[in-house]
Amino acid sequence: MEEKETTPPYEHTNIAEAVMERLEAEQIAEKLDMDDYDTMSAKDLKHAIVKKVIPDSVKLDSAMEIEVAYKIAKDAIFRRKPISSQYEAIRKDSMQNKPVAASSSAAAQAKMNQSIYGGVN
Repeated sequence: MEEKETTPPYEHTNIAEAVMERLEAEQIAEKLDMDDYDTMSAKDLKHAIVKKVIPDSVKLDSAMEIEVAYKIAKDAIFRRKPISSQYEAIRKDSMQNKPVAASSSAAAQAKMNQSIYGGVN
C-alpha cells in the first residue's frame, strides 16, 4: 500500500515558529487590552490586532494581506513611545526653555504701548 504525503493543516512547517508567533500575537493583544484573544484562531487574532491598531485599514481578504497588515501594525506598536517617556521629554523641554523672569506691570504696559503706538503716548 502506498502512503500519500500530505501537507499539514497548519501554515508553518516549524511548530516552534508557529508557537512563538502565537505567543507574540497574544502579548500584543494583551498590551492592547483586547478581550477573548485566547479563543481566536491565529488568523483572526492577527486580523483583530490590525483592526485595533489601524482602524481605517482596507478590507483584508487573503491570509497574505492579513499577514502584511499585521507586520505593519506590529511595527507601529513597537514604535510607540510610552507616555512616561513623552512626559520626560516635555519636562526636559520646559527646563531648557525657562520662561523669562516676570517684569513689572509698568514695564509690560510700556512694552504694549511701544508695540501699538510706536512709542508715542
